[in-house]
Amino acid sequence: MRIEENMDQLRIGIIGLGKMARLALRVFSESHLTRVTAVAARRQEVVDEISAQFGVPGYTDYRKMLERDDIDAISVATPDHQHFEFAKAALESGRHVLVEKPFTTNLAEADELLRLARKVNRKIQVSYNHRWLSVYSKAHDTIASGGIGTPMT
Repeated sequence: MRIEENMDQLRIGIIGLGKMARLALRVFSESHLTRVTAVAARRQEVVDEISAQFGVPGYTDYRKMLERDDIDAISVATPDHQHFEFAKAALESGRHVLVEKPFTTNLAEADELLRLARKVNRKIQVSYNHRWLSVYSKAHDTIASGGIGTPMT
């Protein structure tokens, strides 16, 4: 996803507020490149909690969130079987999309999302992270213990 020339930050909306979404929300909120502008989840109490904690509007109907004009990209962090529905709606609304893995639960849905992304000229990407791999855990521990010095930011 490319930040447009006239923008300081990529404005993110997040659909789903489970464990993975909360980690992504923290990362997006701490980055100088991104800003979370809205969140959506099924349960009102979860939406209220996250909205209050991060100071962003929240919705129980993701379609209402997609009506906003201050969102450039959507992060889909819902249960696997819902990825297709939300990613498709986000693309149709003109947003770039980041989807937690797996991309979809079947090949036909994956193919449809790729065709749609090309048609609407938007990026769609799978969030494949390596944090659970032992080599990354070892690297984290080495850095945290000062084994390589102080990282530059």
